[in-house]
Parts: sequence; structure tokens; C-alpha cells
Amino acid sequence: MLPQIKSGKVRALGVTTGKRIPAAPDIPAIAETVPSFDSAPWQMLAAPSGTPALVIDVLHTEMTAYVASPEGQRKLMDMGLLPGAPTPPAELAKFVAKEVDAWGQVVQKAGIAGIE
Repeated sequence: MLPQIKSGKVRALGVTTGKRIPAAPDIPAIAETVPSFDSAPWQMLAAPSGTPALVIDVLHTEMTAYVASPEGQRKLMDMGLLPGAPTPPAELAKFVAKEVDAWGQVVQKAGIAGIE
């Protein structure tokens, strides 16, 4: 959203990370108004079920190298992302399962399950 925000097409009310982000220091963190709020976005690269482990390992190695490179860091920062070290595939699977469970509970509590 940063390009749209910077062009004035969209007005940002806050970022969902726990703190302001370097790419947009003038946009407050929601946590500045709602203490403890931290719902940082995350991204992942996915492959079809059944993709050989060797292919997954090669993709992970290449993504890790790119994210660590100056070009990768710059591109991610320009998009307003906070680049971190890529999560190993097995750990990522556990993280996604936790996210699905946590957000599923939010959906259930809000009574919006089944809305598409």
C-alpha cells in the first residue's frame, strides 16, 4: 500500500506492527492507541502439495539468499515490509497452523464464519 499512500490515493490510519515502520515513520502504529496491538503481516512462498523436499530446500535456500541481499532488503523495505530471516519450511508449517487456528477463533467469535 505504500505507493498508494505516498501518492495520496489512500490515507493510512496506522500500521498493524507493534511499532512504526522505517519506510513510513509518519504513520503511527495502532499500538500507540490500542496498547499491545501487534498483528504484523507475513508473507510466504508456497509450492503445490507433493513438491519434492529437494525442490523445497532449493527454493528456501534461494529465497533466504535473496532476502538477505541488499537488493532484496531494499525492495522489501520499499514495499513497507520489515524483512527478516526466512523461516525454515517445517517451522513455517507450524506457524501457519497456529495462525489459521488463532484467526479462525476470531472469525468464530465475530460470528462471521461461512461468509464469503
